[in-house]
Amino acid sequence: MRMLKSICAASLLSFAAISVASCSSNSNEDEIPADGLTRIRVTMNSLNTRLGYVDQADGLITSWTRNDAFRIIPDNGNESQVFTLAEGAGTPVGTFVGTAPEVGDGTYTVLFPSTLQSVEEFDTFSFAGQQQDGSSNVKGIAAYHTVKLAGTTSDYTAFSFANAVQSSVMVLSFKKLPDYVGSPTQITLTADENCLPTTNVTVSNEITLKLVNMTAFPTLTAYLVLGANPGNAKLSAGKQLKINVTGTTGRCYKTFVMESDVVFAGGKRHVINISNWDLDDTPIDKDIIVTVPSFGDGVILDDSNTSTGGNTPSFGGGINIED
Repeated sequence: MRMLKSICAASLLSFAAISVASCSSNSNEDEIPADGLTRIRVTMNSLNTRLGYVDQADGLITSWTRNDAFRIIPDNGNESQVFTLAEGAGTPVGTFVGTAPEVGDGTYTVLFPSTLQSVEEFDTFSFAGQQQDGSSNVKGIAAYHTVKLAGTTSDYTAFSFANAVQSSVMVLSFKKLPDYVGSPTQITLTADENCLPTTNVTVSNEITLKLVNMTAFPTLTAYLVLGANPGNAKLSAGKQLKINVTGTTGRCYKTFVMESDVVFAGGKRHVINISNWDLDDTPIDKDIIVTVPSFGDGVILDDSNTSTGGNTPSFGGGINIED
């Protein structure tokens, strides 16, 4: 018979920090719960995993949402187990329940969300096809926020997420969009070299975000989730990054030339601020229709200069790019 214990974790993540606080009730913490399930109490720091998001000046603030869950996969081939949020929806502290996995020698992998059933699925998870419904809507982030943690201790009841690998978020803050663009329908980022994480292990030179239910307005805030890619998401000094905005009646763009190498690292909140636009007179394809279907340090680009930002806690302080 398996001994089912409370699982406690501590975390210091940049993008989505999960810290798991002690969940022992009293002296009976090693007893098997009456319902036969293991209980895990997980506390998030100011900016954390998937869930619900609120974008503030210092980063993305998160809270657990109903049905949030993660998966523990023993490296010995034993069956993986899913832990689902039981208490704490809408707060940074959650209690998760599930069946204790047989970790054997103590090595295992934790994947979030639990729909990822293997490390291969995490690695090949695609960040293509993202769509945002309305300006400043952060709900789409959750569907693309992925986290992987390698556990190396036999006592998995007290693991740390400090070294987890996870996706990042790029905040696209646009002002003074030209009237001739109309209602924005698409944002496309194009780079001179492969640097934009389109899976958790591969990079491309282009990624697109579809926009629906947008109005013709001079300001727009959009959120694009990028893969983890711990080592190959670099845009070299002297290379260009072009941001294209397509609307119902026209196009505009902004091109940045990197003054130094920038890295779109995972676990960060990257920011691109633009208020000065160039015109694109390429005709708009009127047949394109967009419909609404039934998610530490990063990069900050500003179109007044190009610089590397400082350190801030989870999902914050990435690379800044401004005009």
